[in-house]
Amino acid sequence: MTRYFTIVGISLAIVVAIAMFQVKDRVVGLEEHLAAVHKEIFLAEESIHLLRSEWAYLNAPQRLQELSSQHLKMVASDLTQMISLDHFLDEYQEEYISANLQG
Repeated sequence: MTRYFTIVGISLAIVVAIAMFQVKDRVVGLEEHLAAVHKEIFLAEESIHLLRSEWAYLNAPQRLQELSSQHLKMVASDLTQMISLDHFLDEYQEEYISANLQG
């Protein structure tokens, strides 16, 4: 009978050891995965910080003003360049209609 309890006890100890090894292995794997996720989050936050800095630089009002004056060559509108809608319709309505009918 003692031999039976010894065999059962050793078998139970082996089963428990295997189960603990599997649990430990799974925990180690989950810890590695967690570390990888934390690293990925850190890198994403770093990228977001860098992108926000770049966005702030690119949208700086002074910089945009300088770029627009360099590349757009825009000037303020003169009052002589503006006409009323009635004047436009009187003067250009026939041209507008004929151009739309042809094309």
